[in-house]
This record gives sequence, structure tokens and C-alpha cells, in this order.
Amino acid sequence: MAILDITYFGLQLQSYVNLILGQFGRLADENPLNVRAIGLIVQNCASLIMSSEECTILNRKVQRMVNLSLSPCSSEKENKKRWREVDKYITEITQDITTLEYRMKGLSLGTFHMGRILGEWNHRLSMNDINISSDVATQILNYFKVIGASANDIKIIRAEIDEYNKIDSVSNIHIPGRVYNFARRTILNREIAVKPL
Repeated sequence: MAILDITYFGLQLQSYVNLILGQFGRLADENPLNVRAIGLIVQNCASLIMSSEECTILNRKVQRMVNLSLSPCSSEKENKKRWREVDKYITEITQDITTLEYRMKGLSLGTFHMGRILGEWNHRLSMNDINISSDVATQILNYFKVIGASANDIKIIRAEIDEYNKIDSVSNIHIPGRVYNFARRTILNREIAVKPL
């Protein structure tokens, strides 16, 4: 599950920071500390799937990015410098996560790509890109097969995607998150079935 979560959140870190701390976040009264929560998810996942040395390096970058994101600035010049540094750290963090792909195969690789594509889908509304293509829908369904979803699960996910594409409004904003949570439950159920309590 750590692979799904680190790609879902970590590869969309720039979008999360922009949404939480940007104009939309201010209008929606987002709690700026949500940036810290996303950072903690990335750090906790990294501790499970990276070497100790890699994890330490990534965690330092995440902590620095979070601290800079939440620190007050006294001038416009200082603020611009700070955001350049935040962007630099985000780029490095996403690169570190992206490189994990090259060590994976089979189920892990499928889970990695599922997290990436579901994370991208979750942020499509912020890019005014409402519908997802049939190619992306097919990829999502195929990744669900890779992680062990049943034929009935695939039908449920297909219905969610169809509903998302039918409703052309922000009322469907919850659907990508529901599909992501369905993926988490599928992985959790597989893990519980494999490892006796």
C-alpha cells in the first residue's frame, strides 16, 4: 500500500502545495498544515520502500519543503526566493519517487503506475480537464486487475469512471478519491488474505 500512497501523493506534491497554499486553498479555507500531512504520508511510505539512506535523504527534502512552505516571509523578494526553493525541493522529491519505478516489477510496478495515474486523475479538475479518455480508463481498469481486483470490482470501477465522464461538473470531484480508496481496500484485502493475523 505504501507504493500506491507514495505515488498518489508524492508525484502530485506540486499540485497539493499549489491547491492548499494557493488562491484556491485560501478561498476554500484550506488548513495550511495539510501540506505537513501530505509530507508525513510521503515520509512514512518512503520508510517502508526505500533504503535507510535514501529514506533519510528524501525525508530531509520533504521536511525542508514543508518548513519553507509554511514559513512567513517579510518581503515579496524573500517570498519569491522561498517559493523557488520549495519548487526545487518538490522537483527533487518527485524525481526520487519516480526513480523507484526502475527497481520494481510485477505487482509492485503495477501498483506504482496505479498510484501515479489515480493521483493525476484526482488533480484533473484543478486543470479544468474534466473527462478522462478511454485509454486512461482502460489503464485504470488494467491496473486494478494487476492488484487483484475481482470481475465485480472491475465493473464497479468502470461504473465510477462512466459516472465521472457523464457528469460535466465539479459534483463529480469525489469520484477519483473513491476509486483511490477502492484501490487501497483491494490492496489491503489482498495483504490480509496473504498474511495470517
